[in-house]
Amino acid sequence: MKLSKHDLFALTAQGYCVVRTGTQTNCGGFAKITAAIEVAVGDALLFVWQDHPDWQGDPFHHAEVPGARIEEVLKEAVMEGVTVGFQKNGIRGGYRFTLINAGVHAVDGYPSRFRRAGFVAVVKWLENKGLLRCGGSE
Repeated sequence: MKLSKHDLFALTAQGYCVVRTGTQTNCGGFAKITAAIEVAVGDALLFVWQDHPDWQGDPFHHAEVPGARIEEVLKEAVMEGVTVGFQKNGIRGGYRFTLINAGVHAVDGYPSRFRRAGFVAVVKWLENKGLLRCGGSE
């Protein structure tokens, strides 16, 4: 999958997917997520929102927010992107997607960018694992 100039993907040494989409300078929106994707038992896509109980911060502004504490609309957007990424590759289940944290910005944190981040995370992860069938677009 070819990334746009505003999409960045990295796979960390721990196996986490780090995705940044968009920019904060052109009003097009911005999202950053760190996630783990793993094979899971069963035929469903499982979504886990990781929490950090000792985290203290503002979940709406310039923060690395634990996955469990981001706004519901952003969680739904990530889930949509992840689901589309798997489905476009013929996968309906058997994986767990854990949102570890997200870069949230009160003004530029658009759901469309979080949807794109979820999609890019899955497609690039599948590509890295040699499992990509169809990169395509959302």
